[in-house]
Amino acid sequence: MSAPNPQGAVSFSIPQTMDPRSAAAAVQNIPGVIAAGPVLYRHLDTIPNDPDYVNQWDMTVTQMPSAWTITTGLATLRVAVIDTGYDTGNPDLAGKVDLSVVYDKGDGTVHTGAPIEDTDGHGTDVSGIAAADTNNATDVAGVGWNVHLIEARVFPQPAGPGANSRDIAAAINWAVTNGAKVINLSLGSASADNVYEEPAVAAALAAGVVVVAATGNDGMNIVDYPAADPGVLAVGASAFCDSTKNVLAGSEYVASYSNYGPQLTLVAPGGDPTQAQVHCNPADPTCIDFLQWIENLDSKQGQFKEYVGLFAGTSMASPHVAGAAALLLSVTPSLKPCQVFNMIKTTADPIGDPHQGSGRLNVLNALNAKPPSC
Repeated sequence: MSAPNPQGAVSFSIPQTMDPRSAAAAVQNIPGVIAAGPVLYRHLDTIPNDPDYVNQWDMTVTQMPSAWTITTGLATLRVAVIDTGYDTGNPDLAGKVDLSVVYDKGDGTVHTGAPIEDTDGHGTDVSGIAAADTNNATDVAGVGWNVHLIEARVFPQPAGPGANSRDIAAAINWAVTNGAKVINLSLGSASADNVYEEPAVAAALAAGVVVVAATGNDGMNIVDYPAADPGVLAVGASAFCDSTKNVLAGSEYVASYSNYGPQLTLVAPGGDPTQAQVHCNPADPTCIDFLQWIENLDSKQGQFKEYVGLFAGTSMASPHVAGAAALLLSVTPSLKPCQVFNMIKTTADPIGDPHQGSGRLNVLNALNAKPPSC
């Protein structure tokens, strides 16, 4: 026991195996104890020098500046993005992608020689949210900061009816084989595939790989697959109620388009632009309300021919969680998928919305959580 400080507080040492919050709760019940709690560490915020970071409210509300003081991630840790490919010339991704492949033939076989280039922009944006090159004085920051990526394009070019679940399953298997520790799936539909896709997801989890997926954008009481598959971190979208344009004030809510239901794990920033915002002239910066969007990377090969763009959807929410999972694994590589799942789920911030699942992602809380047994 330490000597009392001027306010009369004393500190006790406890065994390393004991949870300090549980110990404090027990002491609190002793007659005469006014207050009890663990001694806490405080951190300096880490603010990256990326010029567009100023518009990335999603990084602020998920506590990334404080989380990055604990870890900025390991370059040896790989997040697999299974999507529309990526812009190989984007300066925030060019040095982050270690490997890529294309499965877009519908039969689960590699499309040899097919380009990984992203002619849509979706995959590039998802990749940037998860792990854009950060603190490089270029464009935007990504949750994973130093974490690396591997990329699988499963959507045909030009845009077809969608990605085939057999190709998605093959891409999941490829990601596991090539060392991914986290897989992000910002895609889905209402029907399960228990022949190819669900077994591939289950095999990834059994191999120790965390799987994160978007719940879908139909605003319905249903979670899309593969997000609804067992063990998957199913992510809906939160948005910000900004009473004054581009002023971070007010409250958060679950975006009206975000699917929900029993399989929903939590929500993460996805934005919720009004129709007025959707029709803004992107060349007019006074029109844009960045708090209604998620600003991150875009593809020069896509519709808008730009390196940075504005997106919204559960597709944008999911890679925030994938990046958070990568940071947790950077600190403790031995974590099992179920431990990462529970650390992220149980530390989410409640935002008072019935469709929030366990709440909105808080990366700092997750990093400070004690790994549960599972």
